[in-house]
Amino acid sequence: MFLTALLLLQSAALPSFQEVQLRDCIKLARSDPNSAIVNADIMTRAGGGYLADICQAEAHASARDYPKAADIFAKAAALAASAKDDRAANLWAQAGNAAIAAGQNANAITYLTKALDGAGQPPQKRAEILIDRARAQVASDGADGNDVAEDDVAAANADLAEVRRITPDNGLAWLLSATLARRSGDLANAQNYIKTAADLSPSDAAVALEAGNIAAAAGAYRIAREQWQQVIKIAPDSPQAQAAKILLSELDAIEANAADTGSETR
Repeated sequence: MFLTALLLLQSAALPSFQEVQLRDCIKLARSDPNSAIVNADIMTRAGGGYLADICQAEAHASARDYPKAADIFAKAAALAASAKDDRAANLWAQAGNAAIAAGQNANAITYLTKALDGAGQPPQKRAEILIDRARAQVASDGADGNDVAEDDVAAANADLAEVRRITPDNGLAWLLSATLARRSGDLANAQNYIKTAADLSPSDAAVALEAGNIAAAAGAYRIAREQWQQVIKIAPDSPQAQAAKILLSELDAIEANAADTGSETR
């Protein structure tokens, strides 16, 4: 009797054939997305359902076809939710990420909100989704020449505040909070947030770049120069270093103009 029960438990724990197909298809999607799409089509014709959709979405994401990946992830998430599959929340989050990459920010917010509605997420995972939703809420800033609506800024601030509460050691949340505060003209909070980010990630080029940006916004050009020079020391070949070099050139021009007019920079 005991042996029979043990065998039944072992049998129940074994993955289904379709789950094995999905695992192999996702692995293939990371190295050969086109072949993975073909495999996913075969899975679909064989009745693979939303498991086949998951593979399709992974493959399109690997191929950088983010609009299609977002649509298919969302379809798979809805079907998984109907099936009470615990993967539904993660699939909504993946749909949201793909939508951000596709520039579909409204869709991203919808998908990420559905992901957050899922129960039982650990704080770190919930923090990741909140950060992504905050990114989507302000993603239009500078992208299309339009200002971000006050409601979107408030919503992003609320999401980042929640991340800081549930994962206070999340350096990215403090960095993004600092950036958003600077763009909103709230330099006092920007300085507080970036100080915490720097304490958590003292060798992060992105943090040093933003620290310089905040200092420059406050008119503290000497500190801004020091921070931007630090960016280049930390990660000389990074995109942040390239941005810092441009900002340093602009600062040189400001200081040269100030010298010509007899004014001073701090």
